[in-house]
Amino acid sequence: VHDITERKQTKQKLIESELRLAEATAITHVGFWQLNTTTNTIEWSPEVYRIFRIESDDPPSLEMVGSRIHPDDRQRCIDALTQTMAQRQPLMIEIRILRPCGEVRHCQVYGYALTDETGQTTAVRGAVQDITERKRTEQKQRQLERQIQHSQKLESMGILASGIAH
Repeated sequence: VHDITERKQTKQKLIESELRLAEATAITHVGFWQLNTTTNTIEWSPEVYRIFRIESDDPPSLEMVGSRIHPDDRQRCIDALTQTMAQRQPLMIEIRILRPCGEVRHCQVYGYALTDETGQTTAVRGAVQDITERKRTEQKQRQLERQIQHSQKLESMGILASGIAH
């Protein structure tokens, strides 16, 4: 007879931890990915499927992701990824993606190179975060600030005109 209580408790804690992580990634709109540079295959978390609006039945591929990156951002994204692989510099780039319905979303992409014992890059691991709502909020704030500045200018001109009239 073997007491497996500790093993079951550990397994339950792992399950709970995985659920909390999945919940956190959904709340923050952060997906995780890894590109194997040897095989040119990519793996990603369920949140990446949601961010890009890719069917979860479709196996992950570079072509699929590339087709969803806004055409104006594709080359910049490729260049940044290439630099990360070649020079092992951290990847941090803001891109736009196109969802199947035509909606444009803004994403922040982070990554870093993994190397083998010889120093060769074997993979790039990273995260992608949908920052569209934050971008919209920032844009609204800028518009509001411009309106306030315009109102202040008009008020100043009114005060000046009033002073000149007297």
